[in-house]
Amino acid sequence: MTKYTPEVAKTLHEAKAPYRGFVMDVAELPDRLVLVIYRDNLASFTRAQQEALALFAIELVKRLQMIVPITLEVKDNERAGRVD
Repeated sequence: MTKYTPEVAKTLHEAKAPYRGFVMDVAELPDRLVLVIYRDNLASFTRAQQEALALFAIELVKRLQMIVPITLEVKDNERAGRVD
């Protein structure tokens, strides 16, 4: 059974990153969802923006943890259409 429920989708769609161009993906593993952010994408922002985006991602994970098991991962490579 999928963990990506309508409630998860609604929470993700309502979340607005503080800066345009911030890339996040959601991957589904058998036991949890994974919110993925990309190091090279994050590096394209200023230090202050990076801090704000990191706090945004952490707060989003906290909200989603009330719905479903989820973790946050930072990947080295820009998204390539899939999460390993």
